[in-house]
Amino acid sequence: MLTALNIARPGGAVGRVGGPQTETIPASRPAFYNNVTVSGGPAPVRAYIDELLPDVLDGRIEPGRVFDRVLAPRGGA
Repeated sequence: MLTALNIARPGGAVGRVGGPQTETIPASRPAFYNNVTVSGGPAPVRAYIDELLPDVLDGRIEPGRVFDRVLAPRGGA
């Protein structure tokens, strides 16, 4: 969460899935002043486990892959 908030561009958004791990959001003051939206909700894991778990166990789905896009650093380049 802290990394996501620190790399979000001003006016950007950070989403989380699942229950919060702490009562406060790290870096909430910089997020506030940079107008970064933070939102999220519970993950309905049980709704998909019967369908997806066999694919994970057979190696057809890699659950560790989260990021699927590479962006240029701030300022272009």
